Amino acid sequence: MKGLFAWVEYNQTSIIYDLPQRYKGVTKWNYWKLWNFAIDGITSFSLLPLKV
Repeated sequence: MKGLFAWVEYNQTSIIYDLPQRYKGVTKWNYWKLWNFAIDGITSFSLLPLKV
């Protein structure tokens, strides 16, 4: 959704806050899952894949 809001040019505001430590458990996101998620976000809102 972040890319979609930026794409349609909504005004954006930053909110600074302190992130508390995880209350319970461990994350299931490893480096490769995060990398694939980032690549998917970049290519989803780019015209380059369509041009290729």
